[in-house]
Amino acid sequence: INVLKFKNNIGTVLLIFDMDESFIDNVLSSVSNRKDKNKIIRLNSIEDPMKAVRIIKECDVLILPTKSMEDCYAYKIVEEVVPEIKEKEIRCFHFPMTKDKMELDKAHNMIYEEIHRLLNMGKNLVFLTIGDPCIYSTYNYIHSRVRETGGEAVIINGVTSFCAVAARIGVELGKGDEEIHIIPGNKDISGTLELPGTKVYMKSGRKIKNL
Repeated sequence: INVLKFKNNIGTVLLIFDMDESFIDNVLSSVSNRKDKNKIIRLNSIEDPMKAVRIIKECDVLILPTKSMEDCYAYKIVEEVVPEIKEKEIRCFHFPMTKDKMELDKAHNMIYEEIHRLLNMGKNLVFLTIGDPCIYSTYNYIHSRVRETGGEAVIINGVTSFCAVAARIGVELGKGDEEIHIIPGNKDISGTLELPGTKVYMKSGRKIKNL
């Protein structure tokens, strides 16, 4: 993750704008040790990596939000720890990065239908990604659909990129009553530097010059 950090007279600013595979040290995570079938589990916390290994070994299908295994950072990392995942049934689904709502809805519907089919077959699925599922995560499109249709989907929290960055460079994001603002850098950012406290700009690669 490439990071620029600076301070102005209002607060600290972190610009997080690109992925660097070498920075992603610990994507493996803990998940509940339940062995129930017909579940989809978001796997990305680093609380207990050995639980993650066990869950990966026990699951029926690995879901990767990418066009191919070769393009998936999470898969590459896990493969080093659990080489037997090569023997797993692996399904790759491309989530298009577009602002076209019709195209997004079409893609999400197609992906969900296939995941729904797998769940109805009684398969235990692991959706393998990086980061935290509650911050701009592709997984949440599927999570909400599974829940809406009466299925059970479990979110296991992970470490956000900006928290990992802050820890790595020794920056306190907020203390006392200071505010922390998470801002999508690919939107209109005019005036955001005037916000008090810490500003974290996500998805800011294309507008890094403006920032």
